[in-house]
Amino acid sequence: MAEAIVQAYDAADGAWKQAAAAFPTGVARQSSVLALTSSPEILLGSPVTATALAKP
Repeated sequence: MAEAIVQAYDAADGAWKQAAAAFPTGVARQSSVLALTSSPEILLGSPVTATALAKP
């Protein structure tokens, strides 16, 4: 899922940006340790995505 969010922000895909905005709430409820450790690494690897998700 994190890869899809990075793609949406990097491609400036407006349709997916709305869906991606809900991702931080969903990841907070993630029960998979693997997903919890890999998602931030993937998201922070894209400056555009990290900046977009860091905004309140």
